[in-house]
Amino acid sequence: MSRPPEFSRPLLKRIGKALLVATCVGLSACDDQSPPASISDKSPAPSSSTSLKPALLATRFHLAQESARRQESGAAISWAVAALEIDPTHAESIALIQSLVQSTHWHFTHSTFPTPLKVPYLAQHGNSIWLAVEAADPPDSQKISFQSVLRYNLESSQVEATLFPALNSRTNHLGLSPQGKFLIVSRQQGKNITNLFCDARTLKPITDLGRFPDDTPIECLLAFSSTDLLLAHPEQPDRTLPTRWHIRDSASGQVLRTETVAEPVMAAHFPIGSQKLELFHSSGNITAIPLSPAEPVETHKNDSLASYDRMLVSNRSPNFFALRKHHPVETRIGEMRRDPSTGNFSAISGYSPDRQRLLLDLPYSERSRFWATCRQLTSSAPPIPSDSAIVAECFNGHQITASDRNGNIYLQTRLPRPHPYRSAEEEAVPGMPSPTYPPGLPTKTLPPDTLHALRQLAILLHGKSLDPQTAAFTPLDLRQLESFEWPDPRALDPIGFQFDTTLTQLKSAAESGGLRPDFSPIWKRLSLADRTGEIWPAILKWSDGLGFERWHQDLQEANLIRTKTITPKPDQTADPSPWLARERLSAAIQSGEKEAITQAISTLTPTSIPAASLALSIAIDRREPAWLETLLANFPEIPPTLKNAATVRLLWCQNRKRDAISLWPEAPPDLTAILRREDWLGWEITDFTPAFKSIQQDIDAELEGLTLPPDSTPESRGQLAIRLLDPNLEQTIGRQRLSELTIKAALAYADFPEESKTTFLLASQARRLGAPAEPCLRAEALSLTSMGEYAEAHPRWILLLTQHPVTTHVPADYSEAAYTAFETGDPRQAIEILATGVKRFPNDADFALRAGWIALLTGNGPRAYPFLLAALDLGIPDDQNIRANALLAIAAYQAEFVEDAFVHFENLLALDPSWADEKTIEALDWPEDLKAILIQLAWQP
Repeated sequence: MSRPPEFSRPLLKRIGKALLVATCVGLSACDDQSPPASISDKSPAPSSSTSLKPALLATRFHLAQESARRQESGAAISWAVAALEIDPTHAESIALIQSLVQSTHWHFTHSTFPTPLKVPYLAQHGNSIWLAVEAADPPDSQKISFQSVLRYNLESSQVEATLFPALNSRTNHLGLSPQGKFLIVSRQQGKNITNLFCDARTLKPITDLGRFPDDTPIECLLAFSSTDLLLAHPEQPDRTLPTRWHIRDSASGQVLRTETVAEPVMAAHFPIGSQKLELFHSSGNITAIPLSPAEPVETHKNDSLASYDRMLVSNRSPNFFALRKHHPVETRIGEMRRDPSTGNFSAISGYSPDRQRLLLDLPYSERSRFWATCRQLTSSAPPIPSDSAIVAECFNGHQITASDRNGNIYLQTRLPRPHPYRSAEEEAVPGMPSPTYPPGLPTKTLPPDTLHALRQLAILLHGKSLDPQTAAFTPLDLRQLESFEWPDPRALDPIGFQFDTTLTQLKSAAESGGLRPDFSPIWKRLSLADRTGEIWPAILKWSDGLGFERWHQDLQEANLIRTKTITPKPDQTADPSPWLARERLSAAIQSGEKEAITQAISTLTPTSIPAASLALSIAIDRREPAWLETLLANFPEIPPTLKNAATVRLLWCQNRKRDAISLWPEAPPDLTAILRREDWLGWEITDFTPAFKSIQQDIDAELEGLTLPPDSTPESRGQLAIRLLDPNLEQTIGRQRLSELTIKAALAYADFPEESKTTFLLASQARRLGAPAEPCLRAEALSLTSMGEYAEAHPRWILLLTQHPVTTHVPADYSEAAYTAFETGDPRQAIEILATGVKRFPNDADFALRAGWIALLTGNGPRAYPFLLAALDLGIPDDQNIRANALLAIAAYQAEFVEDAFVHFENLLALDPSWADEKTIEALDWPEDLKAILIQLAWQP
C-alpha cells in the first residue's frame, strides 16, 4: 500500500481524527441499517460498510506510520492493531508490528507515585533509590527553598535515610559509587558550593571534598576504583590557585596522595587492577598518578594530533569514550583503545553500534548532561508516559527510574526483546536462540485470538488503551492489572515472535507495583532546620495527609504558638511535645530564675532537641558548668563542632584555660560554613553565633598582646619576642597555640632586616613545637632576602620548591626564588622558576605581574611580555595599573612588538599624563636601560 501524503503534525492530527470519527460513524450507521422490506422498495439502498473500509484502513495505518516516525512505538502498535481489526490480512500492518517489536527497547512502567517536591537528580543501586529533592512551588506564595537527599527502599517502600537539609540551596550533582556504597552530593547556596562525600546507606557526611573546577562537568571529574575503596577528585578553592588532585581512602575520607596538575582534566579513571589514577586531557595526553607517594607522576603523550571536547570513562571497560568535534554541527563519537606495549591510547576510532550500546549502559549518574543526547540519538526506547517533561533518569540493570518536572516518580522495568521465529527452510545460524515456526505458521491472516492478544499486548507495552472510534488513548490504571486479561503467548505466534519471556518479565514487573512512600522523615528533619519557623506552614501543607501522626500535631501546635494564634497553657509541663519543651525553657530563661532553668534542663529528653539546643546556647554564653555537664551527659549525639565548643567552655569554667585554648581553633568557627558540611541533627534550630563569640572573646583576651600589630615599633617587636620565647608560655596557652603564634610572628618579623636573628629564633622554636617545616623555612628565606643575603637565601628557596610538596607552595615562593637566582647571577634559572610558577598559579595576576618585572630585570623582555599580558587578562588591581602599563610598554618594545609598545604607553599616559615628562621617568628607581625605553617612547610624536 502506498504511503499517504505527508501533512504537518497539527493538521494531520485534525484531519486524521475527523476522518476516523466520520468513517466510524458511517460504519456504525451502515451496520445498524435493516435490510429492505421488499424488492419493490424504490428507495436507494444504504451504502455498504465495505465501501468505507479501505479509507478507514488507510487512515489507521497512516496514523500508525506517523506514530512510528515520531518514535511513539506504543501508539504505533495500537493503531496497527486497529488497522488489522478491519483487515486481518493487511501485510503492511503486520510488517510494521514486527519491525516495532524487534527494534524497540520496550519498558513497562509498573509504579508511579507523586511527590510534593522537585526531584532533579536520581541514583539507583540494588533496592535503593536516592532522590535529590528540592522545594517545589511553595504553598501560600511563601518563598521557600531547600535541598536534601532521600534514600528510598523499594522493598520496604520506606524512606530509610535523609541527608540533612540545606535551606536556600539547590542540587548541582548526585553521583553514586560503582558498588553503591558512597554518594557524592554537590549543592549550591548562593555562590557557595559544597561537595559532600557521604555514606550512601546512612547519608551521613564523611568529608567535604572542597570546590571543584568550574569548567568541566562534575561527573567527568570523579573517579572511583571498581571496588569503591578509592576516590579521586580535583579541588580548586580559588580560580587563582592551581588544581590539586586528591586520592582518598573512601571509608575514612583521608587523603592518600595529592598532586598539582596544570593541564585541565576532562576525565579521570582508575584502571581495573592498576595501582594508579589516570587523568585524560583534551589534547589526548594522559597523566598517571601512582597510589604510592614514592613513585613519580608519569605523562603519556597522545599519538595522534586529535583533540577532544568530551571524555567519559567506563568502570566496566579499560577504554574510554570521546567526542571529537569536527565543526559546529557535527560530532564524532568513538572509543579510545590502549596500546598494550606503550600504555598510550590510539586515535579515536569510528562510530559503531556496539560502542553506543556500551555507552548507553553507563549509569546516568556517571554521565554529564552532554551525554544525554547520545541516548536520544541511539536508543529506540519509547517515551516514559509522564505528565510533564522528564528531568532525571537512572539505570540499574533492567530497572529504570525517572522523575518529571512535576515531581512524579516513574519506576520502569526494561523488558527482554521477544525472540523471532525462523522458517524451517532457513539455514541454521550458529548461536541463534530463535526457534523455528510451529507447524502451520506463519499464516497470511491473523486469527481472532491473535488479534485479541495483540490488542492486550499493545495496552501493556504502550501503557494506554486506544478507542479507535474517538481516537482517544486512556492511560492504563495499574490497579486494573489484578483483573487484567493477560495475552496468551501462543496466540501471538502468528506474528513471528515468541513472547513467553517478555510476558513473564512484564507480569513480574506488574506484580511489584503500587509503591507509596512515606515522606515524613524529611518533613520531621526539615522542621528543625529553620530557626524562624517560617517554613513550618509549608511543611504542614506538604504533609497534609499525615495529620493523624503525633509529630504533625505537635508541629501544627508550635506553628500556632509562633503566630501567636494560641498561648501555651501553664499546666502542660508533662506534655512531651519538643516544641512545648522549648517554650517552657524560654519562659524559665525570661524569668531569670536559675533554679527554674536548671529544672527545665534536667527534665529534657533525647527527643527534645529544639529545647536542648537552646539550653546549650544559653549555658555556653552564661558560663554555667552545671548546665553544660548535664547537657553533655544527657545528649551524647551533640554534633562534633558544637560538642567541642561546649567542652571548651566547660574547661574554661574549670580554670583549665590551657586545655581550652588548645581545643579551640585559631580562626573562630564560621557557623554558616559549618552548617553547609556538617549534619547538626536538628541542633541548628538555635543560632550559636553569640555562644561562639563569647568563647572567642575570652580566648582573645587571654592571648592579647601575642601577635604583632600592623604599626609595630622596634620596642613592641622586642617585647613580643621576649613573651613568645618565654619557656613558661607553653604552660599557659598550650603547645599547639604557641606553635601557631610563633610561626605567624616569624613570618611577620622576616620583613624587617634588623630582626633577622629574632626571626631565626622564632622559626627554630616553631619547629620544636611541631609547626610545619615549610613556613619555618619560608620565614628564614624571607629574612635573608630582606637583608640582601641572596647567596644564603637562594638555597633555602630552592629547597622549599624542590623538597616540599607543591600543595604547600605559595606564589611568592617562586617570585622570591627567581629574584634571588637573578641576584646570584643565574638569570636562566630565574626564568625557569618563573615559568614553573606561572604554570602552577595560572590565575594569579599579582604573581604574573611580579614574574614580568623579574624577567625584565634579567634582560628577558620577550619572556616578560607573555607574563605581563597574562596579568592584564586576569585583571590588574587599580593601584598597579600605572606600573603595569609601563612594564608592558617596555616588554613589548624589547620583544620587538613596537606598535604594541606605543599602545601600552598611550594607555599609561591616559592614566597619568605626567609620564610624558622625562623627569618623571628619570625619578624612577629602575634600571637605566628600562627607563631609556620609556624615554624613547615619550619622545616619539
